[in-house]
Amino acid sequence: MTQVTYFGCNDTLAFEKYVYHPEQEFVTERTRFIKSSMRGIEHVTQTMVFYHNENGDIIEKKYVRNRPNQYLGASSIALPESIYYTYEYDQYNNWVKCYIYMEGKPEDSEPTAIAQRDLEYYDD
Repeated sequence: MTQVTYFGCNDTLAFEKYVYHPEQEFVTERTRFIKSSMRGIEHVTQTMVFYHNENGDIIEKKYVRNRPNQYLGASSIALPESIYYTYEYDQYNNWVKCYIYMEGKPEDSEPTAIAQRDLEYYDD
């Protein structure tokens, strides 16, 4: 699958395009377009690009501006053009810590926030 398109009222409401790793079977890049008038849902930009690692986790979220000087953010909170993510994984390749970088790339800055989750596994 390389694209999913949502139609309504004789118009494209949204779509997602997928790019796969050239040698392995996982999505490396996902481009999402959502029409701004779709069901009154507000989005920072109509188009966003998500880059994924081999576990399917987002490693970068990029906002594509609708116009050159578009403000990225909600009300008074400005967002960067790209947000980066790195992860710590458990023995089952599920992330247990997600480091979020909103002020630079991971190799150049400290994380802005850290999300942590505790996972419980049950035997059958």
